[in-house]
Amino acid sequence: MPINCVGIDAVEIKRFLKINSSFKRFSQKVFTQNEISFVGRSQAGNFAAKEAVRKAFWEYIRLDFLDFEVLRAFSGRPIFVLVTPTLLSESRIEIQSVDLSITYSSELAIACAQVVLNFTETQI
Repeated sequence: MPINCVGIDAVEIKRFLKINSSFKRFSQKVFTQNEISFVGRSQAGNFAAKEAVRKAFWEYIRLDFLDFEVLRAFSGRPIFVLVTPTLLSESRIEIQSVDLSITYSSELAIACAQVVLNFTETQI
């Protein structure tokens, strides 16, 4: 039985860039090697997307920042990549889809994640 989950997050770009440049360990705790290549407001957008994904999954799976990546498809669309698939091996949860959207204003990076999960009847 599919369950739809939604997460939304907004990040102040200036504040994010200041924190990210001041605390080098911050990037290491939040971004994978593949994600560190994003800079500036794109990295702020990725952070907002990671927070939105974590919020969408929160009730069912506790994802750490390094358990997944937010990368870009060839078209530029943000995509979710699960880096730690063992998280799902002990549960009866299957990720059907994760759709991401990131938008920017002059001050904010805003992201929305829609997650569809499948459960066995005994898990609900």
